[in-house]
Amino acid sequence: MDLLFVFEIGKTFTVFYQLDNNDKIALCSNIAVPLFVLCNSFYSVQQNCDVLCTPDGVMPIKIFEDSFYKQNSVAMGMGDKLFCKAIQPFVRLNLINEEFVLIRAIIYSHMVSPGLSDQAQKLLYIEAEKYSALLMSFLQCE
Repeated sequence: MDLLFVFEIGKTFTVFYQLDNNDKIALCSNIAVPLFVLCNSFYSVQQNCDVLCTPDGVMPIKIFEDSFYKQNSVAMGMGDKLFCKAIQPFVRLNLINEEFVLIRAIIYSHMVSPGLSDQAQKLLYIEAEKYSALLMSFLQCE
């Protein structure tokens, strides 16, 4: 998931249009990695994978297993942590689509991202509260 993709998804949120360009860049730059983890972990679980798997079926751990990294225990350990162990909480949670979308919206409302203006922080705080309340209501109804 690259920064442009993060920016494009951001455009689906009305609050995104209320932010100035510097705030949009600051927000997207700071949420790109958490979104990458959330999205790819969610898609992996949806595809019944117990390791990180991209939506098109690529398993990054294979890069480590099928290359010269295989001989490097440090690299293999990092690969295991990044692509295998990191997904285990998502496997246990087994999020449904509604939960995933609301969590993604909460991440997009990350009001404490470095570089955000005070106005952007206030707007994003309101959005985070709204999406958090929606998620809580949804979970209580289940």
